[in-house]
Amino acid sequence: MASSFMGLYVQREALLISQKALDITGNNISNINTPGYTRQRVDICSVANAKGNLGYNTAVSLAGQGSEAVGVAQIRDRLLDRKVRVYSSDLCDVGVKTSTLSDVEDVFDSIEADELEASFAAIVNKFKEALQSFSADNADRRELATISKNTAQSVVQCINNYNLKLDDISEQVLSDTEKTLKRINSIFSEMGSLNRQIKDSYVSMKYYDSTTGNYQVMNDYGPLELKDEMHSLLDELSQYGNIYVTEEADGTFSVDFAGQAVVRDKDYAQMALANDPTDPLNMGFIVSKSGTAPDFTGLMDKDEWYNIKLAAGGSSDEYVRANGVDITGKNDKGEYFLDTGSLRGYLDVYNGQGIFFDSLGSAGVCLTKGNDALEQMAALNKQIASGTAGADAADKLAELAKELKENIGAEITVNADGTYTAKVNGSEILNADKYAQLAVKADGKAVMVSDLYNSADWGTNLTGSNVTDFVNANSAAEIAAADVSGNAGGFIQTAQKAYSNSYCGIEYYRDMLNSFVKTMTDEFNSIFEEFGYELFTYKNDDGVADFRDAASNFRIADDWLKNPEIISNPTGSNEYEELNNIYINKMLGVFTTAQSYGNGAVTDPQKFSLEKFVGHICEELGTNLETEKGVYDATDIMLTSVETARSEVMDVSMGEEGINMMNYQKWYNAISRMVTTLDEALDKLINGTGRVGL
Repeated sequence: MASSFMGLYVQREALLISQKALDITGNNISNINTPGYTRQRVDICSVANAKGNLGYNTAVSLAGQGSEAVGVAQIRDRLLDRKVRVYSSDLCDVGVKTSTLSDVEDVFDSIEADELEASFAAIVNKFKEALQSFSADNADRRELATISKNTAQSVVQCINNYNLKLDDISEQVLSDTEKTLKRINSIFSEMGSLNRQIKDSYVSMKYYDSTTGNYQVMNDYGPLELKDEMHSLLDELSQYGNIYVTEEADGTFSVDFAGQAVVRDKDYAQMALANDPTDPLNMGFIVSKSGTAPDFTGLMDKDEWYNIKLAAGGSSDEYVRANGVDITGKNDKGEYFLDTGSLRGYLDVYNGQGIFFDSLGSAGVCLTKGNDALEQMAALNKQIASGTAGADAADKLAELAKELKENIGAEITVNADGTYTAKVNGSEILNADKYAQLAVKADGKAVMVSDLYNSADWGTNLTGSNVTDFVNANSAAEIAAADVSGNAGGFIQTAQKAYSNSYCGIEYYRDMLNSFVKTMTDEFNSIFEEFGYELFTYKNDDGVADFRDAASNFRIADDWLKNPEIISNPTGSNEYEELNNIYINKMLGVFTTAQSYGNGAVTDPQKFSLEKFVGHICEELGTNLETEKGVYDATDIMLTSVETARSEVMDVSMGEEGINMMNYQKWYNAISRMVTTLDEALDKLINGTGRVGL
């Protein structure tokens, strides 16, 4: 009789389990179209109890105790999750680049198209034809001089227009980046909130073991819907950058983004944009971290972020900037923190300068020129002070001062006695016959400035307070190679170097235009340099010719604007009827002669005529865009493959759930029949035993 009671107990549990299995199957089917839902299953195990554990146990140990529902679990594959997120991050990175380069291609789309003779190539050709007409007509008609100047003006306007359109693309990228950061910060906040709910749910469900005050989750069950929501957020976050996820012992999720801790339990970080609006090459990202500032711990929960106190006032974003860590640079191993994702794409297309980026090599060229100028200026200062200077000393100093300003941005002061002093970012680099030496720091992100020494001192061992690390530092090269652990006169951060990027992004194609402007200006102006005339200029209002602003400041020089005929009569000594075409022919030679293009420090290894360089810009853009499209398609195929594999594991299948439903129904029916059979047996035992013959 005890055995029959045990059998009923076993079947009762089996009925409950089969009913729960049917419930979970129905739940799966009802959520077949729910985004982010992971199919669930009931985990069942066999019950094995030792003899004597129950009063109605059998005499056979570990037999006949039935089954038990351990819990409801999700069906996920963590390896597939990671693969999906890696490929998703890569795809979004390339997607941003492909989309942006397509916009840039739209800007230059008409650069070679010649249907209406309004393309850049056509306009350049019209300028050439106008000069040819002027030359062929012996330059004896005023209207041809004006036409030549006007067609040159069309070239200028075309360059200016392309530059403005590139500005529009940069502004759109910046706007998209800011929106992305807002969403990322929202995700961090939601993750912190979800972690709190997940932990509380484990506690309320008693799926934990409290050890020394720490909650340790005992199994992989619990708040499955909350986990689904967390995984959906992780999938989205992976689109923006590389992430690393750890499921902790207490059931919460720890998340690293771009190599930085961003979510720990209920606490989370916030990101901010580090951008100088005046410098399109200075966009980067920072993420908050633990710090020592008042009321700031980096990773905080929602209430702490809301109540954060700022010593200097301002917004929490500003506070994050002040206490953040740059994730656009490199770690100690020389690896980028932000490897991929749409944020990586935004950085590349916004900051990328291709071969024109401010590399250690290009910065070294500028500093070498600057250091040479400093040494010569110190020698001339000494001659002026001693009264031994030549008559041309003042002119030489002025020329060297100009070179110093152009190469290292020095602030120049002319003293009453005719000597010069100079500073860079507040550090004195020239005073009387003493001068400093500048060098690029080993990581390429800063410029170092030594103390002031005269020419004799530079040949000795230098042990001054600011050059403790510069033993035998007799040259800029030795300074650059030195191990800088001290102040070294203070690091002068170079704005363009802070987030330098060699990707061929928006700024690369802008610098292609800048290179065209610089070469065109230099070549045409050199023809009339002996007469003190300029045909073109890209100087700003302060009279400084900055390569980075060449396309935006490009214009016809006042000399040519006021007198279109100077190209055929630069001396002004000939009568109108006697004008010649010598200089016009020299101008025509510029169109066909192969020229070098660059920013003065970095030069494109290839040489092109003005006409062919126009086509070269389009070829470069087309090649780079096709490369990105190829990478995008390949990455998309890989992502689709792993997403399909993951879907087969975690998504609800109507066919599979239908089979499960029938199996559980048959199980339920069989158990019901078993209960009926046991009931009949008990009825016979109770009501029929001992009543033989009745």
